[in-house]
Amino acid sequence: MTTTTSPQSSSVAAQSGSRVITYAEAVREAIGQAMEADERVFMLGEDIGIYGGAFGVSGDLY
Repeated sequence: MTTTTSPQSSSVAAQSGSRVITYAEAVREAIGQAMEADERVFMLGEDIGIYGGAFGVSGDLY
């Protein structure tokens, strides 16, 4: 998944201290944080594991 950003959005992100990431990266990060914070959180379903699913989101989280 590739995203393109305008120079304005990169500039705004830099000024606000935020960062520009893809949707898939945001999902992977959020799931990882939830799993680290609570041992009861787990992933269940198809496309989870070594290959990371259709969008590579779960690859390093299993």
